[in-house]
Amino acid sequence: LHAREEDIAEYKGEYAMGWDKLREQRLARMKQLGIVPPDTPLSTRHPNVSAWEDAEHKQWQQRRMEVYAAQITVMDTGIGRIFDMLKETNRFENTLVFFTIDNGGCHVEYAPDRKGDYLPEKTRDGRKMRPGNLPEIMPGPEDTYQSYGYGWANASNTPYRYFKQFDHEGGIRTSMIAHWPKGIEREGALVRGVSHLVDIMPTVLEVTKTPPTDQPIKMDGESFAASFGHEDHAGRQSMFFDHARGRALRRGDWKIVAEKKGKKFNWELYNLKQDPLELKNLAETLPKKVEELAAIWAAESARHARQAKIE
Repeated sequence: LHAREEDIAEYKGEYAMGWDKLREQRLARMKQLGIVPPDTPLSTRHPNVSAWEDAEHKQWQQRRMEVYAAQITVMDTGIGRIFDMLKETNRFENTLVFFTIDNGGCHVEYAPDRKGDYLPEKTRDGRKMRPGNLPEIMPGPEDTYQSYGYGWANASNTPYRYFKQFDHEGGIRTSMIAHWPKGIEREGALVRGVSHLVDIMPTVLEVTKTPPTDQPIKMDGESFAASFGHEDHAGRQSMFFDHARGRALRRGDWKIVAEKKGKKFNWELYNLKQDPLELKNLAETLPKKVEELAAIWAAESARHARQAKIE
């Protein structure tokens, strides 16, 4: 969490209501915009997150989210500068821009002894770093190194469960904006088809009429360029996930997902059409479906392992 004081000041007191109220407000806004159906519930607060009224160090907690919001604003301003350049050079109308993120909000709480190549020992002007989510240190300055933690990440992933590093929907379901005045006919349209980051390359190849290559391996991505016109985009029917903290397979409306606990992965089963928030685990009710999808996951895992050796 790093931002200039003048940018942080713009959000002073903005999150005094806390993460519980923020989750409610965001879900209401999503319903108003038609992003989620009107009957979408709010998933239960993560067990590692206290009720806001019981949270300690509220001023520090608020500051974490204020800095995070300031970072987003600075990023938005930077994107605006790129758009201004495109307009100044007469390339704005025919430039395809994708804006997305690769995961849900990150819950990780940084410890004072946190180390890594990304964490310098000193600031650029020689001051010693003060890493760690310590309430006595307000985040934002260059010599701090903090994260916004469980509570605000839970709010960022509204209305879904879990976080970055997990393959539940809160960790992997994100939005994407595509902007291309000259090439997208459905200006302002909300497309519900499901795609993956690997689908961006095939999409770009299609709209630029560039033939794909199968070397060294065939691309897994599927173009979603059809959604730029007036066609309904059904999206991917199958998606495979294998990450440090979890694994998953989505096949049509069905999804199996597992969180690593110790050395074990126990499959959960959800029907995402009926239960997009993954609140009702059907694994015990439909063991055959779990077995079917788990076999597909294993085959995909083996295929990707072979491809990794080729690369």
